[in-house]
Amino acid sequence: MISAVIALMLLSALLIAFAVLSRSEPTIAGNQTRSLQARAMAESGVEQAIWALGSSTANSSTAPYDGSAYVPVGTLGGFFLTIGNGTAANEKVLDAVGWSPTYASTGVQTAHKHIRLTVTKIKWLDPPAAFSVEGNLATNGSSLTVSAAADRSCGDKNGTYTSGTVSSTAHPTIVGGGSAAPEMAGVPTSIFDQYTFTNADLDMLKALAKANGTYFRGSQTFNSSNPWPTSGIVFVDTPSGNNWNCTPPGPGQTCTNPPSDTFTVSISGSGSMPTLNGWLIVNGSISWSGNAAVNGFVYSQNDINITGHVTVEGAVMSKNIIDTSSSSIDATLGGNVDVAYNCSYAKNGNNTIPSGWFIKPGTYREISD
Repeated sequence: MISAVIALMLLSALLIAFAVLSRSEPTIAGNQTRSLQARAMAESGVEQAIWALGSSTANSSTAPYDGSAYVPVGTLGGFFLTIGNGTAANEKVLDAVGWSPTYASTGVQTAHKHIRLTVTKIKWLDPPAAFSVEGNLATNGSSLTVSAAADRSCGDKNGTYTSGTVSSTAHPTIVGGGSAAPEMAGVPTSIFDQYTFTNADLDMLKALAKANGTYFRGSQTFNSSNPWPTSGIVFVDTPSGNNWNCTPPGPGQTCTNPPSDTFTVSISGSGSMPTLNGWLIVNGSISWSGNAAVNGFVYSQNDINITGHVTVEGAVMSKNIIDTSSSSIDATLGGNVDVAYNCSYAKNGNNTIPSGWFIKPGTYREISD
């Protein structure tokens, strides 16, 4: 009898507990639903911001992009959106606060989520010339042509632009566009550096190349037997995968990277490769002695030497971040080389470089009010 009474009491307690839970479960489920819907509303605000930035309609000083206006999304809720400036010109900080089922400052039947992230787009360097070198340049040979005369859509550009000197032999053809001088030498490093990528810029380009399957590390040889990718951002990184950490600004810097991070990409061979429509970004040096063509932008963090049968429609730039040259010359141009400035190709790689805004990796987070 006593055992039966105890068992009955336990069963009664369990039944009461289950009854209480059955009444609270719908409330818990409803709260969870509204919480998920609020996050979805906040993400809707992020999507609208990316669309507005891409269509040039976003004005952060007016509603609904200044955080002052509630934007309803059907009957499920809505959001507040704030677009602010980021740490770089090609970055924006987005704050999106989603509400479900509607905005209300009081009451237990509403939920809200606050998302903050940074969106970015690929930085356009706007090269000042067809061929730019932060250092000294040597141009050799009557078959060499460097010209910015054919395309003046982005302004009058120089043929060559250097922070050091330009030495020429055998009468190469160097032409500026419009009123621009054929050669601009002795440019202060502080001015030249505005035309180069920062480490943050390089990290973003790496991420895009990795996503596209066009990312490499260390010494590479591209030729007809091992051709480069034909489109998009081709990024060749240091063997360690680290950017160069060097001071002070300008050529001849002192760098903390190990010697193993110094490498060269070789473009060689008499057989031709498919044309690269895009950007070739090398976090090291380039030695180009083979037949190849680029419709886009060639960028080297260190030295660049071109002596083959080469055609570049776009622009070429060498930052010369560390002085690996055995002479005072940091870049050379010779052989049957034709570098012609083309603003559109340099900017978009013949329409293969992404132009829109996207979320900067590692910046998405949900924050409390």
